[in-house]
Amino acid sequence: MNLSKFHSLTNDAFKDAKLSLESFAEEILIYSEGENLDYIRFIVEGEIAVLKSNNVVWKGHQNEFIGLSSYFNQKGVYGNSAKTTCKTEIVKIKKEDFEKALNSSSELSNKIIQSLLKRIKYTSENVVEAEQMIKKRRLGFY
Repeated sequence: MNLSKFHSLTNDAFKDAKLSLESFAEEILIYSEGENLDYIRFIVEGEIAVLKSNNVVWKGHQNEFIGLSSYFNQKGVYGNSAKTTCKTEIVKIKKEDFEKALNSSSELSNKIIQSLLKRIKYTSENVVEAEQMIKKRRLGFY
């Protein structure tokens, strides 16, 4: 795949950025918790598992950005790790280019906000589900 599909999906918000397209096999670590946050990544094809303390907290799929929560916490490092779950293709975007695109494209900013809201909802639902399982275990239902 060339980058034209990516540019189309992001409304050319990154047309001036130097981007690289990378391919990964299954079970390859993309970045590690605590590593310097130099890039935001966009999944062109495949799936990425986002891990915190070796537990999957979220899965990113085609046409989703990864590294967003780490970017917005402004600590300058990844707050989690990410690895592929299957053959995966990603676009690597320098943090500075991502910031420029966010500041210049309200459409991209809105897409990012919507994506983050979906992730918050997903995480909240999973926390409630985990709490219910813990309660059942304590009561001896498992």
